[in-house]
Amino acid sequence: QAAQLLQSELRAVSASLNQQGLGTIRGDHTLLTRLFLNLISNAVKYRKPATTPKIEFIGDDEGGKVTIKVRDNGIGVDPQHAEAIFKMFHRLHAEEEISGAGMGLSICRRVCEIHGGTITLDASSRRGACFVISLPKT
Repeated sequence: QAAQLLQSELRAVSASLNQQGLGTIRGDHTLLTRLFLNLISNAVKYRKPATTPKIEFIGDDEGGKVTIKVRDNGIGVDPQHAEAIFKMFHRLHAEEEISGAGMGLSICRRVCEIHGGTITLDASSRRGACFVISLPKT
């Protein structure tokens, strides 16, 4: 549903969105949609100049939890900021460079926490950003 809501933005930059192995989780539909809206929006917003955004959702159903990696081919995040990016109103770029209030990833973290899960940056990713979400199935 998040991809459908962002369809015009994705189409405007010819972004591709692929998903594989996504499991089923129970939770607040509105909050979970917000989680994925923010991650997809960030992948489009923080894309490399003259590059078509590629966004992948790769799921792994591990017994009582579902792990989802959200990868993009954007500008990435320096590993030294792996924790700071989840703080409310924390921005790595000037407003003139890339617009935003610095709330998206902190909202993502809070949504995951509300559902008993986590979200982290995979700091080993060298091609764009990779966020790892772990959520219980129920």
